[in-house]
Amino acid sequence: MANGGIDRRLHADVAACSGFALPLRSRQENIGQENTEKALWISFEELKTKDSQLIRDIFTNERARMKYWVMLALAFRNAGRIEQFEEILTEMEKNLNEKHKGEPNI
Repeated sequence: MANGGIDRRLHADVAACSGFALPLRSRQENIGQENTEKALWISFEELKTKDSQLIRDIFTNERARMKYWVMLALAFRNAGRIEQFEEILTEMEKNLNEKHKGEPNI
């Protein structure tokens, strides 16, 4: 098929665009400085090969909200990286338990 190469490239481009954005914390140093919101694109395709600890360090340093950790865990699972998926869930559970330590169970 003559269009086979185009179809493969298009599929690769679409796959590279699949992912989610992690909003980055504002680093404004001066009051009155223009606020520019920035985000880091997490490509599902890159999660298949990227160093998971590096990505997790970024999430930790940016103090990512729980929903972004869940998205990251699910993205790792979908990329076939079950060990990273389970590590993130275990870490999230530990953090939740520490956060709610001493609160009565309902």
